Parts: sequence; structure tokens; C-alpha cells
Amino acid sequence: MDCRVPHTIYEYIDVVLFILKSYFRVDVAKNEDEYNKILVWNNSDNDRLYSELLKCKEELRRKLEGGEHISLEDIFTIFDKAIDFRNQLNGFDYSKISIIKNSLMLLFIYYFNDENNKHNFKTKDYLDVITYIKSSNNDISIITTNWDCIFENYLEKNDLNINYCFNKSYYKIFGDKHKQDKDIKEIPFIKIHGSVNWFSCISCGTLIIFNDQKKADCIFDDSLMKTCEKCSCTSDRSSLNQLEPKLFTPTMFKELSSQLFSNVWKFAYDELLEAKKIIFLGYSFPLSDFEFRYLIKRSIQRNIEIDVVLWETDNPKKYLMNIIILIKCCLNKGLEIFFLVITLIFIILGLEIISP
Repeated sequence: MDCRVPHTIYEYIDVVLFILKSYFRVDVAKNEDEYNKILVWNNSDNDRLYSELLKCKEELRRKLEGGEHISLEDIFTIFDKAIDFRNQLNGFDYSKISIIKNSLMLLFIYYFNDENNKHNFKTKDYLDVITYIKSSNNDISIITTNWDCIFENYLEKNDLNINYCFNKSYYKIFGDKHKQDKDIKEIPFIKIHGSVNWFSCISCGTLIIFNDQKKADCIFDDSLMKTCEKCSCTSDRSSLNQLEPKLFTPTMFKELSSQLFSNVWKFAYDELLEAKKIIFLGYSFPLSDFEFRYLIKRSIQRNIEIDVVLWETDNPKKYLMNIIILIKCCLNKGLEIFFLVITLIFIILGLEIISP
């Protein structure tokens, strides 16, 4: 067995303990007591430490599986409210809640990176979209709320450059994938909710973009130092926040005041304002994404063509009503929606094209 204990186990246990206590009202006193004893062990016997942590993790996972579904919007909104108002919640003070929130974000990053590494990049739906982009004579921009990097990796593997639309002095990229070739098409790729490969240094504020997996390993490998390559500030496992994840979490308390997200959202607004056609790919307009709904309200123009692409299991009527309601609000026309010249075409992947 590897003598190193992956820090994701600690992250997982902290998050699950919080959820079980805060949402399911499950008695986890015994689990907490055992976990706290493990934390004060002499870590010289890492094999035993790893084994005991796995037992604790599995027991908590079984308790979690027996609970009801909880939305991420609910969890992150509770996090943000407790942190903003410096409240205590179910025995967790706001500083501990902040650590647990960061732990949950790191777990998402670990999961998405793992899925990205396992992906074969041969999925037909992605390749069809890329064929459309490469064959189009129009300027195409992509605005996404997704955290993962699969789509941009598809673009790069198929000879398309991507442009995150950052101010050049503000960020630093690690990895060879973004060496730009001026002779191939560049796609503005605007990630308004951040990305699992974006981290900011808490010392100098530089945005670090990891496209080299070996460089990114430092986030989860406790034997490696977490170092900002620009200012050289360093932390070890006891100070994981030297490189802070830049994810816009699903919460009702979204904060757009940071320079990074302020700039990214401004680019998204400009692209939508100038668009002649908008294609929505599997976007459901969730209530927690009010900021993006408001962005569309401000930027959408009359006489614009809108296509909506759904997955084969999606309900077209649900999406149709969401978009009609949104556009009514966008243009402040109430029931006079029929004055708009808007084409809504639902393309169900794998099925026939239908018009609602």
C-alpha cells in the first residue's frame, strides 16, 4: 500500500459529517469521536492510518446513501450565508464551514479531473459539434456554466485554439496545450462559473491555469508543495489554501465583485449583445443561476434566432416554457411575446428534429 494518505479522504469525511449532521439529523457522535482520535494519531504508521480512515469513510458513506436527495444549491447557499454572517451551524462555526466548503470544491475538482483523464475523446456528440464549428464561416463563441474541461480539451485535440478571454497580465498557464497556433481557428471560451483547472494564489492574486496533469498533481498529492510559480509562495498540506479554487458555486448568493469573474462576465455580456444567433446546449435555467438569467435579460436582442439542443431524455415542453418565460421577462413585453420574431428549434440528440 502507498504510505501516503490522500488528502481527499479527509476532505470527504469532513463534508459528509457536515451533511449528515446538518440535513439528515443522523447521530454521528461515535463517528466523529473515532475520526477525532485518528486525527491526533502519530502518523508514523501511515498504512494503519489509511486503513482506519477508509473504514470511517465507508461507514459514513453508507449512512449518506440512506438519506434523501439534497441539491447543491441548498448546500452551497447554507455555506455562503453562514460564512457571510459568521454564524454557527450544528456545531460548526463559520471558519470550519469555510474549510468544509473548500473541501467540497476540492472533491468536485478531483472527480472532474479523474473523469477527464478517463475520457477517450471519441464521443460522437462532441465531435459533431466540433465539425459544425470548424465548418462554419461565422464567428463562434462558447459561453459555458460547466466546471469541467472536457469540451475545451475536445477543441484543442481537434486543432482549435481556445481563448479564455482573460487579461494577459492576470494569469499564467502551465502545460503545452495552449501554445497558440496563429494559423488555426480560435474560439472564445468563456467559463462564467470558473473551472476545475483554475486556481488563484492567495499571496499575489495570479490566476494559475493547470493544463499539465503533473503540475496539477500538487493539489492532491500531500508529498508535493503547493507553490505559486509566479511569486514562489509555498504551502504544504497544513496550509492547502495557497492555491484557491476559482469556482462559481451553485448558490443563491453569487458574488461577482472579484476582478476575475467581473471581467469574464463582461466578455459574456458583450458576446451575447453582439450575437445574431444563440444555441443553448442542455441548459435548464436553474433558479440558482439568477445572475446568468439576468445577464441574458440585459443582453438579448430582438429578432434573434434561438436554437435549443436537448438530450434525448429531456422534456422539450419544460425547456420551452422556461425560455418563453425568460424572454418575456427579458424584453418586458408580458404576454406580447408574439411580437417577437424568434425561432425556437428543439434538436433532440439521437432523435428527429421537432418544432414545438
